[in-house]
Amino acid sequence: FFWSDREMSRCHKMLRQYWILSLLLVLSSCSGAKVVQIPLYRIQSGSDLTLITTSDIHYLSESLTDHGPAFSRFLSSGDGRLPGYSQAIIHALGYDLGIRRPDVVIISGDLSNNGEKRSHQDLAGQLQAIEERTGASVYVIPGNHDLQNPWARTFHGSQQEPVDSVTPKAFRRIYSALGYKEAVLEDKASLTYLAAPSED
Repeated sequence: FFWSDREMSRCHKMLRQYWILSLLLVLSSCSGAKVVQIPLYRIQSGSDLTLITTSDIHYLSESLTDHGPAFSRFLSSGDGRLPGYSQAIIHALGYDLGIRRPDVVIISGDLSNNGEKRSHQDLAGQLQAIEERTGASVYVIPGNHDLQNPWARTFHGSQQEPVDSVTPKAFRRIYSALGYKEAVLEDKASLTYLAAPSED
């Protein structure tokens, strides 16, 4: 009995899908895990996959600063973050991704300056616009600055004022279109998830 290379390839593909589904079913019995419907893949089997990663954007919404004395004092503390260039950094990222045209962009935290809800909302909107322009799937995860941060601030004039930060639940909701809605498997306790942008 002889199978052609094509038939063997198809058989291997079916076996791989069977084992992945079996693994997902086993993992679904684990505490905190939830299996959702297996997605239709945007990138089909056998296609090359280009990934770009970036980290520590520390985005600060323009609505939270007037670039006055309070903000200048904050910047002079000098921890290496560049919140004064948040808009330029996001525009440069979008421009770079438009040229490179990756399939997937992974952005690990810290996404926000200090977990400001407004910063998260504005950044999520800009990242969704980048997805639409470039065709890339953007996936995010939070860092230690992003959740329930007591240092979330607005800077106006000579004053720093506390503003709302986000809970893990709010983070997931704000960034639902940037990974969480596509998750094949997720752990809601840690905001960790498994995404499968490619059939392979």
